[in-house]
Amino acid sequence: MKRYKTIGILGGVSPESTITYYEHIVRTYCERFGDHSYPEILVYSVSFQTIMDWQREKMWDKIEELLINGIIRLNKGGADFGLIASNTMHFVFEKVQKKSPIPLISIIDATAEKIKKEGIDTVGLLGTAFTMSQGFYKERLLHSGINVLIPNEKEQTYINRFIHEELINGKVIFWTFFTTGRIAWKLENAVDEKLDSLHNDLETLLLRQHREMWQKETLNTAAETLKAQNEKGIFVVLLDAQGKVLD
Repeated sequence: MKRYKTIGILGGVSPESTITYYEHIVRTYCERFGDHSYPEILVYSVSFQTIMDWQREKMWDKIEELLINGIIRLNKGGADFGLIASNTMHFVFEKVQKKSPIPLISIIDATAEKIKKEGIDTVGLLGTAFTMSQGFYKERLLHSGINVLIPNEKEQTYINRFIHEELINGKVIFWTFFTTGRIAWKLENAVDEKLDSLHNDLETLLLRQHREMWQKETLNTAAETLKAQNEKGIFVVLLDAQGKVLD
């Protein structure tokens, strides 16, 4: 049996993205090779609350130290290389990388490589308010020759609430998802080409929701909401991405 390098995932920021990375690695291997001899994977989960508190106080030196300690633990556990399963934490990626005992894969660089491979030169960036508003993600992509569009300040606030109040807790409200989708379509229409949504926590929504169950639940929620609104004398219609009325 072939011996693969052991992967170390520094997770917990948030749990949803951590699970997505693990599942994607395992499932991609099985799809490519047709067996279950996927690489050994170590996961070290840091305290999300601690990081949120320190980020609020702009204590990035403490966050950097916490991430480095987590990677050291992964290394001691046998990881040959690692990654940080959080876009926002890549604000200090280069500093952490310099002190890491093992090679680290950058989400941003891997994303840029994929975008260029797909022949896309302009993308829309969705993520936490910090990821969208600070320049670290956008500038890294620009350095790779990729133009980046971000939502306006009001839309960033909305998406940030969606991520922190719903998505990282493994749930989503239909209307929040619908509105976030409209923001994405707005960015796509701005460049009239394929949109690449970069935030891994938003990918979680598509990867982890049981599609048939989710569709049934959300349509029922929509129907109940529409019924309640129409009973109040408020006429409500649903539109598709092109603005056409849905039956």
